[in-house]
Amino acid sequence: MNILVLEASTTSAKAMVYNDALGMIDISIAAYPEEIKHKGTVLTDKVMECVFELGKHISRGRKIDAISVCGTWLSLVVCDRSMVPKMPTYSWTYMGAVETIKELRKDKDFSLSMYMRTGCIPHSIYAAYRLYHLIREKSLDVSDSYILGQGSYMFYKLTGERVETTCMMSGGGWINLNDLDYDSEVLSFVGIDKSQLGRLESYGNNYPLTSEAAEMLGIDPGIPVIPAHPDGALNQTGALALENGIMTISIGTSGAIRMSKESIELTDDFSTWCYVSPENKYIHGGAISGATNCVDWYRSNLADNISFEGLEAEIRYDLNNPTFLPFLYGERCPGWNDDKKGGFSYITGETSIGDCYYSVLEGILMNIRQCYEEVIKSTGKPAQIKVSGGILKSRLWTQMLADILQQEITCSDIDQASLLGGAILAFRSLKQDEAPINEFILSKDYQVNPNVEMNSFYNERYTQYLQAYTKSN
Repeated sequence: MNILVLEASTTSAKAMVYNDALGMIDISIAAYPEEIKHKGTVLTDKVMECVFELGKHISRGRKIDAISVCGTWLSLVVCDRSMVPKMPTYSWTYMGAVETIKELRKDKDFSLSMYMRTGCIPHSIYAAYRLYHLIREKSLDVSDSYILGQGSYMFYKLTGERVETTCMMSGGGWINLNDLDYDSEVLSFVGIDKSQLGRLESYGNNYPLTSEAAEMLGIDPGIPVIPAHPDGALNQTGALALENGIMTISIGTSGAIRMSKESIELTDDFSTWCYVSPENKYIHGGAISGATNCVDWYRSNLADNISFEGLEAEIRYDLNNPTFLPFLYGERCPGWNDDKKGGFSYITGETSIGDCYYSVLEGILMNIRQCYEEVIKSTGKPAQIKVSGGILKSRLWTQMLADILQQEITCSDIDQASLLGGAILAFRSLKQDEAPINEFILSKDYQVNPNVEMNSFYNERYTQYLQAYTKSN
């Protein structure tokens, strides 16, 4: 059985064909062209076309038995009643709502109420609050509109069905964690009706591919399509981390720490979030906005595009290295300061380009450590940590993560765990069984052990980081 997984991530279109007996047959990834991006938005139909084009390419000459759709937790699309987008897709990188939501958060009682109901603190990354801003500050009229995300829009284009998964909508700030339905207070606050959002369903349901969509993809009509799930949750699924005690850390364009639990665990200071998992359990975690996007920024703007290998060759492990705060795109966890600024501290005349590059890598991981320490307050220490994402392209950076956390980490040679997670949900939806999901994994994991002798060094560096963090706005 061949599963075609289609993913619209924050910055790239992705497609994979996965076979239940042979594993991954083909995969294709392409960054969105610059002309469809603008200040935290992308053209909705153009993104879909990019994804479908990849799907058509890797499906050519193959019999596809089902399609699984993947989007992001945080995207926002507004369509008219004919399901034509009225605006581009707004991603979490859109910074226009920062001041609006910052004012909202000054009401601590309001923030606490929303957080305890939905697991999401009022913040500009969440679709519900981004829509609130667009309605109030941009005079967007949504009275006769449908509200959804990029992944759910693609699912509609594939099936003609306006369906959402509870998991997907939870990460947008829409779902009440206790009754697993749209939260009435959130809807009232934003100013929309429940009917404007898609019908809530689970991965266990699927719908047939329309003839029009089949023609776009070059495959047979009528095959089942699994509703859209978010890349973050699918990463958890693909990493085989749905059991209690397994933590995942994904470091790509942004970064996230996740732990699955059967109970809701929230913190008094809003430092972590809690979303619904594909299985209607709960995923607890923390997320950072600055990860490989900060690395790319440094290399492109300050390092004259020196190769990554060349920059790593210049690295020195020195307590006097500068400190880097990775908040070029604002802060998510633990402080939720939308307009927090990033940059270097403690630079001297002796600081080299390699020292700064080291500090960028370290600063990202120090923010991860902040999130890690907050998450384990409510979930307890993990029995295992699984790592995925662009960080795995650098053994040096991966070793730094193990050293900074002083924990053994497990790395997978499949760095697109969200695509694999989409395939797993498709198999489960079609077979409707409870077979162990590791039967779908054909990868070689490897362990990275922490260097105990680096513990005191990184503890001191972490203290310096926290001092710079506290002093920053």
